Amino acid sequence: MKYFHQPQTTTSFPSSKNRKGKRFIISKISLLLLCIGIIIFVVVMFFLTKINMKSHDPPRLSTRTKPFQLSKKLENKTKENFEIVVARYDEDLSWCENYKNFVTIYNKGENDLNYPSIPLENKGHLADTILRHIITNYDDLADVTFFSHGSYNYRRDQIIKEKGKCHRFFEDFVSCDANTFVIIPKKAPPGSSTWYNYPTTLAKVYKRIFHKKYVNNYYWSCGKWISVSKEKIRKSPKEIYQRMLDFVLEDWHGKEPPQNIYRTRGIFIERIITQAFV
Repeated sequence: MKYFHQPQTTTSFPSSKNRKGKRFIISKISLLLLCIGIIIFVVVMFFLTKINMKSHDPPRLSTRTKPFQLSKKLENKTKENFEIVVARYDEDLSWCENYKNFVTIYNKGENDLNYPSIPLENKGHLADTILRHIITNYDDLADVTFFSHGSYNYRRDQIIKEKGKCHRFFEDFVSCDANTFVIIPKKAPPGSSTWYNYPTTLAKVYKRIFHKKYVNNYYWSCGKWISVSKEKIRKSPKEIYQRMLDFVLEDWHGKEPPQNIYRTRGIFIERIITQAFV
């Protein structure tokens, strides 16, 4: 019987040093992939948050409004009888050409206007402009003041025209009557409401301003388009308006607020300022 010699085979195992090296490389790659995943997650969440915040606002319209015709209600009237207070940043103000003898323009942007204006720091958005005007002129207000944005019809929920389908006609805001109180009305929201995760509620802000409990049995002014008589403005003492302004302008974490905080505080004021006129 013949026996055949079978060659021996040997299995070589990686050395302990090589195994440690591979594990080190794998752990580094895993850590890198984890970091990349975290970065992607943060970026995606950032953009989703931005989209979500924007979705709370009706889409903006880029329209330029032609000059409104001068109302016949203002024949033989002056700025002491009717005043349009305009909060302007960079808007085109040609719409007020026929009302130039009745406008007071507060300008928070560049000095590039063809109309006289009062410069203001770019703080507090529209609420700041309205409240400063009331506080400064409390004892010398026009018979009726119409608080206006710098441009018209850039939001779908507050369309103002001379005719046609809209929420209010421009003519509605023009008045010299002591009972004037014209807004685009919206039902008051619950006291638990807040906006953009601001760390307080509408009821708490209301209590701080008016020193009484919030009850949502009124209408607020959408967009703060408000035409109101001096008699109604003076139904609340100047201190009420000052407390509103203090809320809008107070520091945010020990520093001057960023624009989004000014804007959010303005939403609170938008929901409650009409209560000062009743």
